[in-house]
Amino acid sequence: FFSGCSKNSSTTVPIKNGLLDSSVEQYQYSEIIPLSGEWKFYWNEFVPLNQLDSRHPDLMADVPNSWIFYTLAGKPLDGKGYATYRLHIKTAEPKNTILAVKMPTLSSAYEMYIDEKLIASNGRIGKSSSEELPEYKPMIVTFSTPSSDFDITIYVSNFHYAHGGFWNPAYIGMADKVLAFQEQSTRYESIIFGALLVVSLFFFAVFLLNREFKYALYFALTCLSLGILLDMVGEMSITKMFDIMSFNVTVWLWYSSIVWFLLSFNLYLHELFPSKYSRISLRFFILYFIGMEAIYTFKGPEFYGGLAYITNYFEIAWFANLAIIVCIGVWKKKRGAWLNFASVFIALSSYIYDMLNFSNQVRFDIPQTRLYGILLLVFIQMIIQAGRIKNYQEQIVSSELAFLQSQIKPHFLYNALNAIISVSRYDTEKSRDLLVEFSNYLRRSFDFKDYSQFTILKNEI
Repeated sequence: FFSGCSKNSSTTVPIKNGLLDSSVEQYQYSEIIPLSGEWKFYWNEFVPLNQLDSRHPDLMADVPNSWIFYTLAGKPLDGKGYATYRLHIKTAEPKNTILAVKMPTLSSAYEMYIDEKLIASNGRIGKSSSEELPEYKPMIVTFSTPSSDFDITIYVSNFHYAHGGFWNPAYIGMADKVLAFQEQSTRYESIIFGALLVVSLFFFAVFLLNREFKYALYFALTCLSLGILLDMVGEMSITKMFDIMSFNVTVWLWYSSIVWFLLSFNLYLHELFPSKYSRISLRFFILYFIGMEAIYTFKGPEFYGGLAYITNYFEIAWFANLAIIVCIGVWKKKRGAWLNFASVFIALSSYIYDMLNFSNQVRFDIPQTRLYGILLLVFIQMIIQAGRIKNYQEQIVSSELAFLQSQIKPHFLYNALNAIISVSRYDTEKSRDLLVEFSNYLRRSFDFKDYSQFTILKNEI
């Protein structure tokens, strides 16, 4: 929590017509600048570096964005192809100043130049599928400025995914500031992943110690898959840790973690609020998830990446399905139903916002809000699970007390009946009164709704 609240040192500088001017006074002390704005864009060309000054761009591209959202001659660009991005930067810094760029993943391969010097690359760019070698690997690259003015040129190609381009923001700044920014991001994601992993292991242990707690197993799987998902859309520490270089495996892990999370959380809520509707909907979504996982496993990213918009609709339907399951729980007055409803509503709202933001229906500089919505959802679920475990422990204590009481009652009943029989031999009226009192006692004793460890003194007397 405190890691996420630490100071954000980035400052937005407007990029217009392919120019970032950070030399003016209000920007010259900026620490980190996002490279977001209008870049010069040349479609289906790797324009030679020495010809860029004399070439007019095909359009001013909105970065970050996939190039399928760009139009030329009134037609949207194809997802597969290659292009050149160019940005001119003016600074107030002298020559040979050490700067750094935090580069995200670009689809599917790129080369980055400062003036005419290659400083970073992912995979191997190409003009066809056979020439291209795809790779997803975010990185930090440092360089010495050739002068106070310089150009950033990025060649991007995509033949192994459904759509390509500069789809995540990059950042530039003083090398030490950018490295500190990277360290902060890595620390933040590591804390989140570590917390989710610990929670997952804890609930795995809860399930192993009591197999009746199936919801604990599903919640553990939810946290584990969520941790993998958050890492795959962030710094990709898992791929670095296990040295996963394969583009197909990286994308498969990214997409599959979504399926694992959606399926495990669906099973979890069904276990909390079982109903006829939840059983029917669960079967439908299980079939859908199995089908999607089969596609991700046996097809390439260039095929299933194009299904993103279809899967988005299914994910919205999945959220709506969860809302219905929880609403049924609220209607039946199930424990924790209102908290579940609030958590699902928050996650659904953040997800819809991200879809609108990605499709340019709304535009705010607040990326990936659904991740925070999902994290809040998990946090609320942890509170609910703590309450369920507490309630379970109280029931155990109550059951133990009821068992002890049940051991006492047969002796008491036997003695009481003997006493009434003895009284009936010499005082019939008194024995009738005792039987009435005895029946009242039994009526209170058989009230199984009361599991309290406390009783009224008047009743005991």
